[in-house]
Amino acid sequence: MNSRITSILIVLFALLALTFAAPMADALPEAISEVVSETEAVEDTRPVLMSRGMWGKSTYYYQNGVTAKCGQVYQDNVYIAALAPYYFEGGRNPCNKRIWIKAQSGKGKGRTLVATVVDRCAGCVREHVDLAVEPFKRLAGDSGLDIGVLQIEWGWTN
Repeated sequence: MNSRITSILIVLFALLALTFAAPMADALPEAISEVVSETEAVEDTRPVLMSRGMWGKSTYYYQNGVTAKCGQVYQDNVYIAALAPYYFEGGRNPCNKRIWIKAQSGKGKGRTLVATVVDRCAGCVREHVDLAVEPFKRLAGDSGLDIGVLQIEWGWTN
């Protein structure tokens, strides 16, 4: 009797593992753009292990020489992001963690990039990602900054 229950449990766990692994393979972008220094952007074709995404929106902001929440000053061409206060509360520290963002609207729909979290966006809700100018333009495609707001899917890289 116990071996039969054990066998059933093994099969159930295997099915669960396959169920959660399949969507991850579809989520991997073919090319991920990231910034390796403050001025040098490169195309990175290595696969990145990504968390399941959440749907939200993205806007952009200018750095204006202001020190970000994580302690540094950045230029507008750096692939950085600001997240809602939620991610900085309760002992959480998202500083220098990377997120992937995939455009779901605009002329750049389907484009994916990786940005580093360096700032807190006081007016953002949990699903909102505020990007520096350059990564926002990259996601917006030919829509450029005029689009103002993009629908996105995003999550943490691991």
